Amino acid sequence: MILYVSKNLTHLSGLSQAGQDILIALLATEDRVKVVTETKCSLPQEVNNQVLSSPQWIVFKEKIYPPKPIKRKLQIPIFLIQSIKKKYSEITQAKRQQQLQKYDYSPIIVNGFTNHRFLENVAPKIKGKKVIIIHESPRHFLPPNTYTVNDALQIMNQYDSLIFVSSRCRDEWSSLADLSNQRIYYIPNCCKEDEIHKITLVEKAEIKQKLRLATDQFLAVCVASLQPRKNQKILLDVFPQLKTIMPNLKLFLIGPISLDSFWGKSLLEQIKSKELSEHIEYLGTRDNAKEFIYAADVLLLPSLAEAMPCVILEAMALKTPVIASNVDGISELIQNNHTGFLFSPKEPQSLVESFKKMANDLDQTKKYTEYAYEKYWTQFSRLKQIERYAQFIANFTKNS
Repeated sequence: MILYVSKNLTHLSGLSQAGQDILIALLATEDRVKVVTETKCSLPQEVNNQVLSSPQWIVFKEKIYPPKPIKRKLQIPIFLIQSIKKKYSEITQAKRQQQLQKYDYSPIIVNGFTNHRFLENVAPKIKGKKVIIIHESPRHFLPPNTYTVNDALQIMNQYDSLIFVSSRCRDEWSSLADLSNQRIYYIPNCCKEDEIHKITLVEKAEIKQKLRLATDQFLAVCVASLQPRKNQKILLDVFPQLKTIMPNLKLFLIGPISLDSFWGKSLLEQIKSKELSEHIEYLGTRDNAKEFIYAADVLLLPSLAEAMPCVILEAMALKTPVIASNVDGISELIQNNHTGFLFSPKEPQSLVESFKKMANDLDQTKKYTEYAYEKYWTQFSRLKQIERYAQFIANFTKNS
């Protein structure tokens, strides 16, 4: 039986969406899959004409809260409340451990560093050969991230096998430390192909009308959480130059943002400036973000660190042109001047030049989208992902 650990499978984040896709691949490969999570998700009954097995759900909340005490006139001393909370937490942990240890798991698959911490909190003593899926490059662990590269390497060393979603990121991690004691696998992400199929049944003009987008504007979209690593500020800084190249340019930013952060507040203030407010809109989180990608004339992704971004896979499958930063696993997807355009995220003028190349030859850009579309279906499709996980499980079982 496989034990799969993924805290959140319903969020719109890339990690959560990739977590769903991985679960589907496991269910297409194995009959018995147990899932430890905080939130169940709805799953298709079949993919690619293959019936999926049903997972066994174990829902654990990461934070353990004892039942609220009955209100009394006498106040309970703080030290006693803390003692009760500690004892309740210990009892809950023991029950969870007992529940999970009823079976032998081979393997225990943990969906990323975030879910390593989740497993440590909900069932730290669980036994079995463990595999962690690496969705990050070393660049993810630079400031302001509180976790360091060494922290990540220490976590990797606790696992018997490592699955990298990006071969470039695999090579970057391997250059920093000796990973020869672990078995290493490469299984890239895919995208929600059923949703892609439904969207592409409709003409782009109809989608634009549905989204109330102007038909006389050149639409650019950036779908990513608004945070320093995603580097949206470079888009705002060079926007006046991009608008000189494409006078009818309109930019939409889609994704969650932390309003508590100085960076997030300053970004929103910059968008509201007189120079940008008419031409750039922040739409917040949208569950129909894929429709915006389909309707857009170009997807922009200026990240400082990425492994295998789902949003680029979606653009490839939707035949939307891509201009993205040349970092980590992005270059596995986008070959410059062939399946899209790459630029240096720390050189604003590099982004301007890539945009100019695209704008000056839209016919050639359209050919690039065809190449990218073909590349997605031949190298990164869901069928390919299922085949790779089936091979991984077979190898893992053989070597156990």
